[in-house]
Amino acid sequence: MKIPYVSPSRLKTADACEFKYFLNYVWRWDDELFTYTFCSEFGSAVHYTLEEYAESQGTADYKAIYHKHIMDLKPFVDDMNKAPSKARGSFFVEKDCENCPFFGVEDGTCGMMPFVVDDVVAFYNIDEFEGCPKRLYGDGLAMVEQAIERYGKYFDTGIKSKDNPNGKVIGVEAPTRKEADPEGPHITWGVGEDDEPINMNGFIDLVVEYDEETLLVVDYKTGYSVPEYEKFLQDLQPRMYSYAAKHMYPQYKYHWVQFDYFRSSAPLEHAFTDEDDEQTRQYVTALYNQIKSARSIKRRGEDWYCKHLCNRPFCDQKWRELLDGLDGSNPNPKER
Repeated sequence: MKIPYVSPSRLKTADACEFKYFLNYVWRWDDELFTYTFCSEFGSAVHYTLEEYAESQGTADYKAIYHKHIMDLKPFVDDMNKAPSKARGSFFVEKDCENCPFFGVEDGTCGMMPFVVDDVVAFYNIDEFEGCPKRLYGDGLAMVEQAIERYGKYFDTGIKSKDNPNGKVIGVEAPTRKEADPEGPHITWGVGEDDEPINMNGFIDLVVEYDEETLLVVDYKTGYSVPEYEKFLQDLQPRMYSYAAKHMYPQYKYHWVQFDYFRSSAPLEHAFTDEDDEQTRQYVTALYNQIKSARSIKRRGEDWYCKHLCNRPFCDQKWRELLDGLDGSNPNPKER
């Protein structure tokens, strides 16, 4: 199978289900694998807001930036109509437009969704769904404020550069691949069995200088799932970030990886050892070779449930096409 570069999401997908990896990255049906994607777009709005706030040295109006990204990404409009009624009910609260600060009394518009309120009611089918995204909108803003409270002392100093040598922010959405930053380091995990370099692709949300010897690598997590600490230590993403950070910023003696689960009371963090990093490198290399050399594809059994895919008609349809020797590639894959 194709694997031009490695990233935590690619490798974790392949490790969980080879067929899902095939659908995602070979046939390029990643858009269709999700019944709804509003949580992803909602999380992106939080990430983009914090990125711009950090670049402004803590002077930007984060509420205005957040609102702009919510309106640009339209997570509550473009995708919520795809969500099952149970999912909609768990995220949305009862409508109270007349008493809502986002409601435009004069023109009847909703400040959280670029639709007239009456049209939204008709669009979402009031018989199946009632409510508005005010709580979820507020959750995102609270996450932004929580991040600013935790990392504001770094944001306020700005991004370290020749013009700003006292900046404590070392990177915002720091790329781990050379194509994204031609002047930056190229993170490689070695050479695969095909004699091709195993290059890494991805972006680290925030990298800050904790002190002269210590670097803190931060990844924002806006979802509801918070792992136990032991599972966090075994998760491939923080382990890969540790390896990458040590190659990207070798001038620091200590490298801490911190995953900030905004819906939790405190982040999870760990300083992986060089031995840990070598184990991770070997594991990544083995997964790369496994994916690259695959000539047949396995599908997870029905005893394992993937919340996005398994036991769904789309999965069954594409699996039959694969078994029948058909090329079921997406004719209009999403540009990435």
